[in-house]
Amino acid sequence: MKEGIQLDLFAGILFTPEQEQKIAEFIKIREDIANTNESINKQREQLLINNGFIKDVDFVNTFKIETVTNEMTIGYTYNKTDFKAEITYKTIDGGIFLKGKRFGTYSNPNELINSTFNIDFEEDKVNCSTIQDNYRYIKPATLLEKLNSFNRRQKQLFEEYKRKNSLKQNIVDKYTKKEKIK
Repeated sequence: MKEGIQLDLFAGILFTPEQEQKIAEFIKIREDIANTNESINKQREQLLINNGFIKDVDFVNTFKIETVTNEMTIGYTYNKTDFKAEITYKTIDGGIFLKGKRFGTYSNPNELINSTFNIDFEEDKVNCSTIQDNYRYIKPATLLEKLNSFNRRQKQLFEEYKRKNSLKQNIVDKYTKKEKIK
């Protein structure tokens, strides 16, 4: 029998006390990470709200903590203390995204679509390079102004596109009717 691993009569693996401790530490670390990220997420959401953003209008918060079960490798390969175990632990998913409009995307070139944009935080400053066209961190209230301006511009581009295409279609229709009359 390999040292450090004991086989159970029911074909499962029984872990040594050291392995059990490593599994417990892994679970605790993942829970601490999830809780820390949840706290940070709440602070960031509040920062946006305090600066005039409206949840589900200007931004969406999809952050959630999930409990998952996966086979994980615990320990270190170099000193041959690693082992595999099926572990149930907490993990995070999602985050905060700005909501906006976008016209002329690759997949929808002639439509105005609802879209989300990544937002980065650095202390009490934010950055959304899609909205800002740069990577500077700015005050959240300034970003909100830029988001509103960006959305207005996207709507203007769409209306301009519709107007131009409508004009083209009117000309085509006009000459098509003349051809039919002759």
